[in-house]
Amino acid sequence: MKKLSRSNIKILTMIIIFFLNSISFSEIPTIVISPSKTPQSLSSVGGDLTQLNTQSILNANENFIGDIFDTEISGINFSRQGGEGTNSLIQLRGLPKRYTNIYIDGIKQSDPSTPDNAYYLNNLTVGSIQSVEILKGSQSSVYGSGAIGGVVNINSRDGKEKNNKFFQLNSGSNNKKNAILTYGNNYENYNYSLTVEKYITDGISSMSDNNEKDPYRNDNIHLAFGYNFLDNLKIETNFKYSDTILEFDEVNNTRPDKNSSDDEELSSSIRIINENNNYKNSLIFGHYFVKRKVSDYNMSNPEYYYGERKNINYIGEYNFNLDKKIIFGLDNEFNRANFTTWAVSGNKISDDIVLSQYFDIQQRHSQKFHTTFGLRNDIHSKAGSSQTGRITGAYNVNGTSKLRGSIGTGIRFGSLNDYYYDENILNKEDLKPEKSYGVDLGIDKNYEKINTNFNLTFFYTEYDNNISNWASNTDNGRSSFVIDNSEGKIRSQGFDLKILNNSFKNYESKLLYTFTKAYDGEDCDDPDKMVTSCSQSSYPVRVPRHQISSSFKKSFDSKISSQIVFKYISTRRDYGNSNNGFNDVMLDDYIKVDLKNNFNFFGKNFYFNINNLFNEKYEDAYQYNSEKRRFNFGLSHKF
Repeated sequence: MKKLSRSNIKILTMIIIFFLNSISFSEIPTIVISPSKTPQSLSSVGGDLTQLNTQSILNANENFIGDIFDTEISGINFSRQGGEGTNSLIQLRGLPKRYTNIYIDGIKQSDPSTPDNAYYLNNLTVGSIQSVEILKGSQSSVYGSGAIGGVVNINSRDGKEKNNKFFQLNSGSNNKKNAILTYGNNYENYNYSLTVEKYITDGISSMSDNNEKDPYRNDNIHLAFGYNFLDNLKIETNFKYSDTILEFDEVNNTRPDKNSSDDEELSSSIRIINENNNYKNSLIFGHYFVKRKVSDYNMSNPEYYYGERKNINYIGEYNFNLDKKIIFGLDNEFNRANFTTWAVSGNKISDDIVLSQYFDIQQRHSQKFHTTFGLRNDIHSKAGSSQTGRITGAYNVNGTSKLRGSIGTGIRFGSLNDYYYDENILNKEDLKPEKSYGVDLGIDKNYEKINTNFNLTFFYTEYDNNISNWASNTDNGRSSFVIDNSEGKIRSQGFDLKILNNSFKNYESKLLYTFTKAYDGEDCDDPDKMVTSCSQSSYPVRVPRHQISSSFKKSFDSKISSQIVFKYISTRRDYGNSNNGFNDVMLDDYIKVDLKNNFNFFGKNFYFNINNLFNEKYEDAYQYNSEKRRFNFGLSHKF
């Protein structure tokens, strides 16, 4: 498949210029939470933020949130190592997964027992999800370590809606079956919501060297409860638990494919909220726990991984007047892990503490101009203290367009694995935190005459002090792991484009395009690892330069609609494995087409999807299978 030529890029640029000159914007009174952890109008947000509401999540007809991100959000690269339930991750701004913080109901979801303290989307189904906000760009001044590429905030069903009763049943290829039931209600002083979900599938082979199927099962439950003690005092609680089992293939193709992972994951929170005149105070207790039992190809001597995080956080808000307020807070994070590695005999408990203080000032200077300014101090029990900051601005021009921009610095501390489990660093305090800065500039417009929304964002991110495994050292007798991580800069720049058009009756169209030009100084400073030369193969792994998602939807009447979705991913670099001598590879570009149909009869929504309509063969990761043409049909009903 041919790559996008320079002439095509020029044509795209001319289209952008046309829209900039001809489209007007009218403010939509949307309230969002993510930019500063408290409600604010979207019109005042200077960052690049996208929101998925309940209806858009349901209309996607997908079972996993990662599949929705894949086609609904620009600037997100989603990849999966095999079928459903296998390692799934997202990359914002062309950066590795560890630079995106993911929160569910305000609780950070990264796993301290993973090598990079990242969060995988393997088991995150959509059954209990009410809305999602994706805030791209450097956000460490509000969200702390790891928020260099951005933040994903996921909100579960909360019971605040009266008589919230919902069920969904679906089935499909590979003997897939899924059932979701939600029951909730809202009374004078309290509300509740309970969601239970069961998902099973025979799956596909994780690796492409065999046809043996790898089954997957996911049982999960979510419970939310809120109680109003007084007019100005209330409590909100969330409890989420999942139990999953996955069979998967080992990378080494000379061994049997009998590996398995049995995971248990728990996330819970208690939020006490007090509002009094100009003050609002929230005290949050959070707990995240994961246990993974991993069995090898011999199905013997399973390894256990335990990761745990406890949070005691405070968020304060004071409104000086209608035009100015300050958000301030304390984040106290306690991480712990326990597992076995090649460098550690027997289980070893490790922990660290991060104590953080921050503030964020929001101000409306005029009816058109909003700014925020924030600072944060993080104190890590091993790496010491580090400071980050952020400035944003949003300017609404005569109510017809919104110009926005942000600049911020970011930070990421080493994981527990970096500090304890590889046993490669004697002087752990020498491991510096990764530091970054990022800039976003954007414009949002809406042209009512042709019913078109237009969003364009230019971005630049750079970070150094990269914590990696290639720089040579002799600390503790090791020769291949980092001690002085002061070399190797990583840069990512480009733009996101989003165009939504409803100008024709009963027709909707959408175009998402992301251009990313990234440089991986970690690997490029070690040219022996590259496919050809540093200048040609310095891209971070699995990051496409061109990524396009386009959809066209036709509503035949109020009851029937059909949508076709196109996705294009350009060539990407990926790491090799033991099957090819660990040489880097280039993954081919591909186009994938999905067809989605919805039918509303008797108050119920019936849907029928064909994913990968033309049975495109492609790889999201080297030598891992992708799903062939598959069918998915079901029904949902809200009553």
